[in-house]
Amino acid sequence: MPYNHQSELKKWRKKKEKEERLLRQLGVDETTIQVLRNYDYRLFLDDRRFHENEDVSSEGLFLMFPSYDPLIIKTPEKLLDEIEDVTVYYVLKRSDRKLLEILILLMQDYTIDEIAEDLHMSPNAVYKRLEKLKKKLK
Repeated sequence: MPYNHQSELKKWRKKKEKEERLLRQLGVDETTIQVLRNYDYRLFLDDRRFHENEDVSSEGLFLMFPSYDPLIIKTPEKLLDEIEDVTVYYVLKRSDRKLLEILILLMQDYTIDEIAEDLHMSPNAVYKRLEKLKKKLK
């Protein structure tokens, strides 16, 4: 079923109004309520962008990573611990450590050039490793 932005926005507003009434009853000041509303709205927009562009049949699916806190996953071992898909897990488990480090840095929003510089590789080498991984996952 396609994502309906207006319908989801109405649901979100209804939920937020209920939450804000409760916060006012608990004595939370209006400034704090407004900050929370703005923060939650930004999260709502992020979810909207994801759902509007979501296409499970797309080849780009393999380039999408879950939104983990970049401070949590710092080692290849921790990355492997977080993989839930058995196929992806075994492919990554058999991969070299450099590739896992590339994936960790990608999850932390590093650019390909920054990753290449950090790992003392050329950007083409980084692209090549990611391309090989994509082929293995197909």
